[in-house]
Amino acid sequence: MPPHLPLLPDPTRLPAHPPEHYNFAVDVVDVFASTTDDLAMLHVAPDGGSPRYLRFSHFSRTSHRAAVLLANLGARHGDRMIILLPRVPAWWEIATAAIRMGVAVCPTTTLAGRFGRASVVH
Repeated sequence: MPPHLPLLPDPTRLPAHPPEHYNFAVDVVDVFASTTDDLAMLHVAPDGGSPRYLRFSHFSRTSHRAAVLLANLGARHGDRMIILLPRVPAWWEIATAAIRMGVAVCPTTTLAGRFGRASVVH
């Protein structure tokens, strides 16, 4: 039996006032991972393979690791990053890592790849 996937967050678990500094990776992913560790994503591959049930702890752990990798590659707070991936869990792992370190994520569709890397402004 698959784990329960809530459609909407429980309003009693949300802060009454927004924080002065908000970071989705820290304030949502890490908090859910350390408290209830709810199901964060149900991923079914386009080929109809076995579904993957991914919890917040998965995204917390992998985004910490990916943030270290991105920092080692030279990404810094305030940088911008384009993520060109199909809808797979890795997209959220990398996006959460970038958000965690203060890198602005510029999501795009895989259709943008047809323009080639030369069209990306650095």
